[in-house]
Amino acid sequence: MQKSPQKIKIGTLGEDIACVFLSHKGYQILQRNFKARYGELDIIALDGKALVFIEVKTRQIYYLGHQRKRLLHANFMNLFKQRSIM
Repeated sequence: MQKSPQKIKIGTLGEDIACVFLSHKGYQILQRNFKARYGELDIIALDGKALVFIEVKTRQIYYLGHQRKRLLHANFMNLFKQRSIM
């Protein structure tokens, strides 16, 4: 399913904001929108010696609830699959 241009624009803005935030926290951004066999990683960064995979979720409206629950099990499993082929 194709994303609308508006959703792509909002998603890119969210990733831009995340990269600025992470950079200010000392992360070194290595790659954005890395495409792999099982999907895409929004941001790959270094935090000291730790390689960090970041999934960015941007919302237009304020969501009442815990944001950690928004990362679905399938997304989490895809991160592990992608890690094994890098």
